[in-house]
Amino acid sequence: MNCDGLEALVRWRHPTRGLVSPMEFIPIAEETGLILPLGKWILYESCRQLREWKMASPRASALSVSVNIVL
Repeated sequence: MNCDGLEALVRWRHPTRGLVSPMEFIPIAEETGLILPLGKWILYESCRQLREWKMASPRASALSVSVNIVL
């Protein structure tokens, strides 16, 4: 199987609750005004990780990543 595209999916790994669904923390981020900084961080980290993979392996040169954002 060949893979040339990835999708960024954000999860919150809470220290005691484990993985927390975006359905729980996205509304809180919106209410508290943290949604824009969170979105910027997600976009930055997605691009950073993709660059890291591309630098580590020539086979990853054609990879792309999709990040859902709402304007």
